Formats: sequence, structure tokens, C-alpha cells
Amino acid sequence: MILATGPFTGLGPFLQVFLWIGLSFLLLATVITALIHLWAKRKTEKHIKEGDALSLGSPEDAAFLRGFPGYTLAGHDNLIEQYKIQLTSTTAKYMVLKQDISRLRDDYFELKNNSVVTKNDVMNDNAQNNNFYPGAGDDHAKQKNELIHQLQQVNMAYESLEKENQALLQQIDFLTANHGDGQEPLEEWKKEKVELKSRIADQEFLKDVIEEKNMQIVFLQNQLEQRIRNYHQLEQQHSEVVSTYTNVKEKNEESEKQLEIIKTELESGRVRYDELQASVQKDEKQREEWLESVRQKDDRIIYLENELKERIKQNELLCAQTEDNRDLLTAIREELEYTKDQVEKQQQKLDRNREWLRKLYHEMGHVVEAGSDDSPVIKMVSA
Repeated sequence: MILATGPFTGLGPFLQVFLWIGLSFLLLATVITALIHLWAKRKTEKHIKEGDALSLGSPEDAAFLRGFPGYTLAGHDNLIEQYKIQLTSTTAKYMVLKQDISRLRDDYFELKNNSVVTKNDVMNDNAQNNNFYPGAGDDHAKQKNELIHQLQQVNMAYESLEKENQALLQQIDFLTANHGDGQEPLEEWKKEKVELKSRIADQEFLKDVIEEKNMQIVFLQNQLEQRIRNYHQLEQQHSEVVSTYTNVKEKNEESEKQLEIIKTELESGRVRYDELQASVQKDEKQREEWLESVRQKDDRIIYLENELKERIKQNELLCAQTEDNRDLLTAIREELEYTKDQVEKQQQKLDRNREWLRKLYHEMGHVVEAGSDDSPVIKMVSA
């Protein structure tokens, strides 16, 4: 378990750095969005003021009349066409926004389902490994709450745009009705015009806000997908580490088995070495006995030769006995030669045994070096 959990203890600082970078980008995007909205609002107010200065007291101010029997002054067909074009553009924007909201809702429900599935997967994986990816379910819950809040804001903007669209439709109906003649004070028309332009500016502002919220939703969705991919990558790395640990453990067990086999072979070699050493000692003892026998026979030969010489000197007349003694001496010499031959054969056999023991010791040294560096080495004591 140390190998299985050890490599993942360094993920905490990495995740903290990743979250800090994500928060920095989100904060920077929020500041840039606020600046863009402020600039757009000021630009819209500037255009409204310029429009008021240019169109002050113009006949087109009557077109902004609402809440009274609508009418159109003579020669204002162009203004009606402009309002129709504006209504068409607003209707197109309304349909596009409706499609975007439908797509966002589909993405939200899909993301919600994926979040539920991912949360269940995280809970199941955390039940197996509590230290692997802590806090994954809380992150998904926070992101889901943020998406719900953003979807509510988009719905509010959608309702506001519906109201604006209905207001524009009512204006077109009033402008095209021509129910009669009437007049209103010019100041009332100016106020109505400023109010409608302000609503149009607010509508544009809401459109920018909705686009920015869409961008934020896409960004958060990408962040969530990236975190899910990172989670799956970490899960895959965890599986690879567990597999590596299992392979290493199996190799260690196999090495231990091989080491036990080598130890068994080494113990068997030690037993054989002890047996061969006992056999060599036995051969050495036999060789000493043979040498002792040869020395005794040499002493006997020397004694017989001395005795023979003495008898030759003392008993020159005893030729027959001397011949017999010579025959005996010849036989003893032949026996001595035979004994020497036997001693040489035993010496050759002993040399072969020593050479075989040296080869066995050399092979056992290779086995001990290949099996374990800590195995004892029995040195060969030369005779």
C-alpha cells in the first residue's frame, strides 16, 4: 500500500496551484467584462444624448407616444418603416436568444446528469481509496450551484427581452392604427423617447451580459470537463501504479523463490563438499599408511642388504645359502618395485581427486556469487 498511495501525496500543491491559476483567470475575465460593460454603457448614454440634441423638437418625437390613442403624423411613413425594421431585428435577436437559452438549458441538464454520474463515480472511487482525490464531489456541487445561478440570471434577461419585444409590438400597433388626430405636449414625447431609448440601451446591456454569462458558462463547463479529464488521468495513473506495484511484488516473490532454490543447491553443494573432503582425508590417510609400509619395507631391504653383506663377508663359503638369499633379495626388490608402482598409482589417484575438488570449488564459487553476495565461502585447504 505504500507504493500505491505514496506517489499521490504530491498532488495537493499541484491542485492548489491549478485552482489559483483558474481563479486568477476568472477574476481577470470578470474585471475585463465589467470594464467592457461600463464602456458600452457610457457609449450608449453618449449616443442617446447626441440623439436627443439632434432630434429635439422634430416631428419624429410623436412616434414615441404610448398609452394614448395612437396616431401618426403626416409624412412619417419612414419612421414607421424604421420601427418595423427595428421590430424585425429585435424579433430575430429574440429568436436567437431563445435558441441560445434552449441550448444552455440542454447543456445545463446534460452537465447536471454528467455531474451526478461523476459524483457517483467519485464517491465509489473514494470508498476504495480515500486519499486519492478528496473534495471532488464538493467542487461539482459548487459548479452546479454556480450554473443554476447563471441560468436564473439568463432567464431573467430572457423575460426582460420578452417584455421589451411586447412593448415594441405595442408601439408598432399604436403607430399603424391611425385612430384619429390628437396632440400631446412635446415634453411628454421627449420623456417617452428618452425612456424607450434607455430601455433599448438596457436591452443592449442585457445582451452583452447574457453573452458574457454564456462565455462564463462555457468557461466553467470547460473547466469542469478539464477537471473530469484530470480526475480520469489520475485514476489511470493510480491503476498503472497499482499494476506496477503488483508486477514488482510478483518479481520479488519470484526472486525470493529463486534465492531459496539457490540456497538449497548451495546447502547440497556443501554436503557434497564435506563428503568429498572426508573422502580426500581418507585417501590421505591411506596414502600415509602406504608410505609407512614402503618405509618399513625400505628399512627391511636395507637391513637385509646389510645382513647379506655381513653374511657374505662372514660366510663366503656358504655359496648356496648366499644364492638363496640373493633370490630372496631379488624377490623383495620386485615386491618393492610393485609397491612403488602401487604408491605412484595412489598418488595419481590422489592428484585426480584434488583436481576434481578444485573444479568443484570453482563451480561452487560461481554459484555463490550468482545467488547471494552474503553467502559464506569455504576455502580449499591444500594438503
